[in-house]
Amino acid sequence: KISNGSIVLKYLSDYYDKIKIARTQCFLNQTAYGCTSLGPDVYNLWNALSDAELEELETLMGSAEAMKYGIGTAGNLLGSQLLWRMLQRITDTTGKFFLYSTE
Repeated sequence: KISNGSIVLKYLSDYYDKIKIARTQCFLNQTAYGCTSLGPDVYNLWNALSDAELEELETLMGSAEAMKYGIGTAGNLLGSQLLWRMLQRITDTTGKFFLYSTE
């Protein structure tokens, strides 16, 4: 997923949270379990990102998540509202099939 210090765009969301944790929580204690469990790729990438690059990454990921989970895409079916709909459909006896996908 990481090649020559670069992340393929389709894998960026996989690494974003790890990079954010490394940058915001591991600077005080890089040997803490939560930090060492992030793996060497994240540690190396963390060192390669400037503050400005991290800010650009946050903006990019914020826009991507807004498009993916925004009202125009997901409507109001996130969290407890989606769970409620799923629970209601469990009792559906009409034989309909519903596919749910998660990250």
